[in-house]
Amino acid sequence: MQCRDCGYSLWNIPPGRCPECGKAFAPTGFTFRLRAVKFLCPNCRQEYYGTDLQGLPVPRSFMCVNCGEPVEADQMIVLPAEGVSERMALAEAAPWRMRTNIGLWKAFWKTVGRSLTRPASVVRWLPPEGGLAEALGFACLAGLFVTLVGTLLVAAVLLPIGFFTGGGRGMLSPLLFLSSGCVGASIVYLVVGVALWAVLAHLVLLVTGKRAGGFRLTYRTMLYAQGPIVFVLIPSCGSYIAGAWMTVSCALMLRESQGVHGARATAAALTLPVLAIIAYAAFIITAVTIASTVSTMSVSGPTMPLSSVAGFGQGPAGAITAAASPDDGSGPDHVLRLVADGSLSVDDLTDPWAGPPATSILIGEQTLASIGLQPPGEIDQLANALAAERDEAASWYIFVGTVFCYDGLDLRTTPPDGHSDVLGYILGGSGNEGPGQPRKYTVWFADGSWQRISRSEISNLIARENEHRASRGVPAIPLPEEAVAQ
Repeated sequence: MQCRDCGYSLWNIPPGRCPECGKAFAPTGFTFRLRAVKFLCPNCRQEYYGTDLQGLPVPRSFMCVNCGEPVEADQMIVLPAEGVSERMALAEAAPWRMRTNIGLWKAFWKTVGRSLTRPASVVRWLPPEGGLAEALGFACLAGLFVTLVGTLLVAAVLLPIGFFTGGGRGMLSPLLFLSSGCVGASIVYLVVGVALWAVLAHLVLLVTGKRAGGFRLTYRTMLYAQGPIVFVLIPSCGSYIAGAWMTVSCALMLRESQGVHGARATAAALTLPVLAIIAYAAFIITAVTIASTVSTMSVSGPTMPLSSVAGFGQGPAGAITAAASPDDGSGPDHVLRLVADGSLSVDDLTDPWAGPPATSILIGEQTLASIGLQPPGEIDQLANALAAERDEAASWYIFVGTVFCYDGLDLRTTPPDGHSDVLGYILGGSGNEGPGQPRKYTVWFADGSWQRISRSEISNLIARENEHRASRGVPAIPLPEEAVAQ
């Protein structure tokens, strides 16, 4: 029992001030081993022994059984019990609580080391109340250290590369922004995240039986268990190691500080990790389900407008119909005319589901994307050339993987039976349906709607379409394999 400032021995000295340096002290400011010291009444030196977790008399205020005078624990003289050395009388305090004596960094690293190897010893002699700011300071320093060292490690790798390639100065601001953001995130986790973890853990302890202290003791315990956060600095797997080690440390510390069975402490420590795993699994399942639904979606009937699909815009069908000749309702001799006049963009001509982007589609020696950047006159000249190359005997043509089959239709009118004509379909299916699933074909209709249908469905659809066309004297459209063969 020594003065925390000068180290002077305070055994057998009336509480008050250190005789050497004058710093105030009291027995309740120390933690002793259970029944390892005796407390003497200041009036008659009647001996008493500590019986609580801090090794102090309970209650703190009482009437002396020998002299009948009122006694306060902070007024009593303290001596080691017979046969107990001064060193063994004191409980092994957590290094962090001794930082004023041994130095901040030494206390920090000793506490981190104990939280990794002997976690129970960190909280064995914690008083049931008080010390929350002390524990929070340790956790925040651990988070700040990990964040700053991690940022420096990233900078040590990226900055030399940046300076070598001529962009080093431009990387300083993003690194500073990243560093400040990570510091803020770590503080939020350590203040809010650990508090939530402590709330969940304490609820488990509340509903499963008795415990030694209240929520503040649980919260302080969880804060001291943040030592393994230093493992986050290990690339790739560090966060997983830190999370697992931290959970084990929490369980061992809660068992010690709250005096509960190991099973209860483990259940309390696992609450947040288990909930996090469940939430992550639910997110993955939901994301996979949504992705699967989108990839296998088949719209029954021509009821969905093309503009509802990212990448279609207003869609080729709507632009083709809008460009119908006022004289006979015929469509353009080539769909590229609509790019020249601004009715369509080149992206409207690509497969929005799984087709290659416009930057990868070649038209002669140019990409479709580069054509879209040309002046309208040049695009129109290319449309002239492509239209001239069309087979005069065919009532359809293929352009960028799509069969356009609106020739011969009067796009100004709708058939009397309400049938909506097929204006085109993406040749070969989108190819993104996944293993074991039929390929889907995207079909465009004159009313601006679309369908995604399987190979068998498109055969039936084209058969019905050709029946309608035959009844009106309109040329038939080909099946996918017929279009490819010709």
